[in-house]
Formats: sequence, C-alpha cells, structure tokens
Amino acid sequence: SILLLGLVAFSTAFSADEPVCVTLAQLQQFNKGVLDGLEANPSSPGACYKGFTTFNADADKVIADVQKLLAGDLSVFTALSTDLDAALAQLKTLETPCNFADLITKIKTLAGPDGQSILIANYLKHSVAINNDLAAIKTCSADSYKCGKAAGDAIKNLVGYTINTPFAFLA
Repeated sequence: SILLLGLVAFSTAFSADEPVCVTLAQLQQFNKGVLDGLEANPSSPGACYKGFTTFNADADKVIADVQKLLAGDLSVFTALSTDLDAALAQLKTLETPCNFADLITKIKTLAGPDGQSILIANYLKHSVAINNDLAAIKTCSADSYKCGKAAGDAIKNLVGYTINTPFAFLA
C-alpha cells in the first residue's frame, strides 16, 4: 500500500512530455524518502520503517534476479523463487507494525460522504507544508529522496496516516 502510494506520487512528478528513465538507485532513494515522510517520529524509526528496510533489500534481490532473467540467464529461476518468497514473507509481517488497518480505514472514510470536507480541512490545516511538498514533488528527477519524503509527508498531512502511530485527521 505504501509502495503503491509512493509510486503513484513518483510517476506524477514527471511531465508527460519528458521521457522517464528511473534507475534502481533512484527508486531506492525515493522509497526511503516516502518512509521518512510517513514516519510518525523520523528521529526514532519504529518497527515498520525497520521492516521496510529489510523488505527493500529483499525486493532489490528480486529485481536483480528479474534483470538477469531478462538478460537470458535461466539459471536464476531458483534464486528468483527464493528471493520472491522472502520479500513476500517480509511484507506480510509489516501489516501490523505499519498500521495498514488505519490506512485502509482512512481511505474508506475519504471515499465516503465526508471525504471531501476532511481533505479540504486537512489541506487548510497543513497548506504550507503540503504546498512545499508539491513543489518538491515537481523536481523528482533532481532529488529522488527529497521527492519521496515530500510525497510521504503530503500523504501524511492530507490523508492523516503515518506508519507506526495513528495520526488524527484533525488533531
């Protein structure tokens, strides 16, 4: 869920006229930024952040395996299967520490009849931060980490979701 939100933000940061060539290193930095932006207490990351660090390392192995497979190395199938299993197992362990239930609840609330007023209220309450985040997102090609952090922070402020700790809509 977090990765999907991050990738959507990352993909919107580039204009339609500009070809997008993203390296694995840029995606890693962007993902780290999203996690930092969504972290309830960035100076003391919790279990979700630490778990995603492990997941990201496992996902990097899967990506490397797929790249080898696409290059014609068929001997990588066993490693791909093992690495994919490890990544999926790690992702499953993150459901509780990453507070995904709260994210789902907040998305359902935002999709409901009060969603628009909640988004407007959250925007008005955090407009300076959100506007700064949007400016940073427009420059993703210059700094993937900063872009990811801005995307995570914007999601946190608009949706009212953080990893590890519930974050009130209108605290």
